[in-house]
Amino acid sequence: MPVSTYSPPDSPLSMHTLLDDSDGYTIRALTSADVPAALKLFTKLQPTAPALSPSYFTRLLVAPHHTALLAFPSSDPNTPVGLLAAAAHTPNNDLCAHTPLSARLDVLLLGVLPAHRRRHLAARLVCAAARRLEAPRVRAEVRVRDAEGRAFWSGMGCAEEVEARPWRAGAWGEVVRLEGRVEV
Repeated sequence: MPVSTYSPPDSPLSMHTLLDDSDGYTIRALTSADVPAALKLFTKLQPTAPALSPSYFTRLLVAPHHTALLAFPSSDPNTPVGLLAAAAHTPNNDLCAHTPLSARLDVLLLGVLPAHRRRHLAARLVCAAARRLEAPRVRAEVRVRDAEGRAFWSGMGCAEEVEARPWRAGAWGEVVRLEGRVEV
């Protein structure tokens, strides 16, 4: 039996939430209707990665403190060229109640098609997610050998920390964790 993807017009699953519309690109929140396009974009961005199921993005739509954003060229508002998935993490403040802790944006996925890079789309996606989730601190992980990813996060003002993960084989056995603050 086919599963219905219908959402009432006033549902947050179907509303287009515009977050940024400048420099020839629009950034908006993912909707349930965007899930097939987001899956197709992910496959283009990560052709060797295991396929994601549609439920990955659907969970981001309904999970509190999570978001998925898409970037579209203004000339083609139906074909996404950039993708971000993120979760906000608010640390427990039990041990030092006198010091307020701000939420941290954990970037789960981030990518922009090569033809649309060098236009600050990835940075705009990160900043839009940080504003949306009210999380001024950001954390991401990239492979040690990913020089382009490391340069991007360094340019965003994030500090690096190499982390060995002997329990993970292959390229993710050693990662660089990057943390910093973004404008919200």
